[in-house]
Amino acid sequence: MFKNLLVIAYRNVLKNRVYTTINILGLSLAISVSLYTFLIVNFELSFDSHHDNAERIYRVQLERFYGEGNSALWAGSPPAIFEPLVYDFPEVVTATRLAGGNGGVPIGVRTLRIGQEVTQVDNVFFADSTFFDIFSIIMLEGNPATALDDPNSVVITESTAKQYFKEKDPMGEIIEIDNWTLKVTGIVEDQPATTHFKFGFLTPLTDQKPGGLPLNVWTAGFFYHAYVLLNEGADPTQLESKFEDMVNRYVPAFFAEAGASFEAFQASGNGYKYHLQPLRDIHLNSNGREEFEAGGDLQTLYALSAIALAIVLISCINFITISTAKSISRAKEVGVRKTLGSGKRMLIGQFLSETLIITMVAALLSLLVLTYLVPTLNNFSERNIAVASLLSLEAIGFLLLFMLLISVVAGLYPASILSNLKPVSALKQKESNRRNKVSVQNGMVVFQFVASALLIASTLVIYLQMQHMKEYELGFQDDQLLVIKRTNAIPPNQIEAFKEQLRSHSSLSSASGITPELGQEPLRLAYQLEGKPDGDYSIASLFADFDLVQTLGVDIIEGRNLVASSADTTQSVIINQAAAKEFGWQSDPIGKTISAGGLNFQVVGVVSDFHFRPLHESIEPLIYRINNNFPFARVYVKVESTQVKEAIEHIEKIWKQFAAREPFIYSFVDQDFEQLYQAEENRMAFFSGFAIIAIFISSIGLFALATFLAETRAREIGIRKALGASVSQVVVLLSTDYLKYVAMAIVISIPLSWYLMNSWLEGFAYRVDIPWWLFPLMGVIVVITAFISIAQKTLAAAITKPVDSLKEE
Repeated sequence: MFKNLLVIAYRNVLKNRVYTTINILGLSLAISVSLYTFLIVNFELSFDSHHDNAERIYRVQLERFYGEGNSALWAGSPPAIFEPLVYDFPEVVTATRLAGGNGGVPIGVRTLRIGQEVTQVDNVFFADSTFFDIFSIIMLEGNPATALDDPNSVVITESTAKQYFKEKDPMGEIIEIDNWTLKVTGIVEDQPATTHFKFGFLTPLTDQKPGGLPLNVWTAGFFYHAYVLLNEGADPTQLESKFEDMVNRYVPAFFAEAGASFEAFQASGNGYKYHLQPLRDIHLNSNGREEFEAGGDLQTLYALSAIALAIVLISCINFITISTAKSISRAKEVGVRKTLGSGKRMLIGQFLSETLIITMVAALLSLLVLTYLVPTLNNFSERNIAVASLLSLEAIGFLLLFMLLISVVAGLYPASILSNLKPVSALKQKESNRRNKVSVQNGMVVFQFVASALLIASTLVIYLQMQHMKEYELGFQDDQLLVIKRTNAIPPNQIEAFKEQLRSHSSLSSASGITPELGQEPLRLAYQLEGKPDGDYSIASLFADFDLVQTLGVDIIEGRNLVASSADTTQSVIINQAAAKEFGWQSDPIGKTISAGGLNFQVVGVVSDFHFRPLHESIEPLIYRINNNFPFARVYVKVESTQVKEAIEHIEKIWKQFAAREPFIYSFVDQDFEQLYQAEENRMAFFSGFAIIAIFISSIGLFALATFLAETRAREIGIRKALGASVSQVVVLLSTDYLKYVAMAIVISIPLSWYLMNSWLEGFAYRVDIPWWLFPLMGVIVVITAFISIAQKTLAAAITKPVDSLKEE
């Protein structure tokens, strides 16, 4: 019997090729969207779950209080926390620290030399020898217990070994990173993409590493990520409550060695509080400073899931409307089957079998399409989802369950409608519930186009916001501003000579060394302010030379610029307008005192506000100080627009004179800032794609409804034409019936889209105002698309001869 149902269902599917093709196309698009969205959600939720003891691993985070209710959450902890974690708490099996990559110091891009090959890498990390005791990282060669014992050793990943050593065995080979020599003592398996730290090189964490801090520091170096492995059954909440005692036991002595009072520090509202964060929560639930990489976003996952669900519902609605539209042509079939003894269950099974066949074909088609599109989609979603994951147990299970749900949801309503037909009415092709069906379908039209209009409005707003950020004035002259990378390779005592050589070319008007790079997380130091005795302030600090103001083209609002003198080098600072306002110094900032690390600085000038961070964030208080402690991370050069090529050639020539062993790497600041908004651009591309898919599927559904309308009103159209109605009048009559529901959908979608997009825009400190014309534009796009969908069928019905419409059935 079941075989018979499938055979008949297969024949019916082939018989109605046009409608079958439409259904398969709509469902395959919906399944493709939902399956890829599932892979994204599964990818995001699986971060760091591959470690054997993932449920018992926690990261220690620091909440630093600065008085007056100000605080900052750091992803890491000071380096001195390691020994107390290992020895003072019975709940802890072991602990490890991890630093490097693009977060914190040691920071960022490093120069790698292997033989004659010189390149730049940004995946150098530093860890304690206990690292392999906590994280489940399989070592292919070497001994995990001793691989990091030698301070001049390095462990590399399998892909790193293949990239730089090809077929040669790397074990025991010598490599050089930033002028220190390391011996390869281990090779580990590549980590999956679902890990929050991605190293290619792992070296021991010691005091001697370039850029590092002494490992006994308690009040700085919050870029050391500390992890603990707890005993089975240990209560992390109870352990976290003991961290206050740890602070009180160790930190006061450190303050005393520096000649300061920890009690006075706390009395001013300052303090340290440590938290435990589950390892698997780091990716989606972490917003601390100095993260190794940007985490995921739960709100984005919710939005993607909601959009995918909406597209699936639109596709299911299309299936329902097309099946209902075809019910008239299948009424006689139902009547004959019922007359010959078919029961309601058998008929429902018949129609559900047809739905299942169509869904299976759509699912196979979607798998085929995704096999080719996943790499492209990964570029927009910024995920590294493997094509092979389409055949994972999770994906196959999701697909099977999804197919079953779609078959039931999309097929049950039309199957129930058709199976309820009375034999006599069915054989006469008359159906008393036709009006009810039309009402349901009209409601479906409204839902479909509400969803489509929302996606169109969202895409338009995201586009406007992206354009707003690209065109927004940054407050400094970013055009033709070139940044030279890795200038910390030049000895500090030669940087002025390097800049002088750069300026010898007529196309280079100014140059300035800056740390850190514009657009990146600034250095934040604790300052005490004159007239503000209640606690420290965590303030962004820009360390530069005396040419900063001229190179960036910012304005001096009050006071003067810093000049090359010993007093300005060690005792003077410049603040921005945001700092003057925040500190309450709008009227008389010049001469105010700012203290840090036992040193006093006098404010000698106020510069105009400029964006040293992306436009997601408002301009925050900034202190500009002369750098006399460490090498510059970057040197910025102002280039004349008419001589860019010559300028770059000159800069490279000078670079080779001062840093011959380092590759010359540069970029333009305006391009760097554009890259900071890549995530939003990718989101816009995703929304655009989803909007196109939604409006396309909705249009297919409207085409089916137009077909249904033309069939059900054929007699009415014939009578109207016999009485003198013109083709245009009939087209208007038929189009109005559905366009009014499209208009209703637009009216409903306007307040919804306004609310949703305003909520999204709240995440930007500098946002575009939603223009009034956006909603009419959205409406025009939806109406035109809807009209095109129904035009062919309404026109065909309007030009049909009355004699053909009125002849006896």
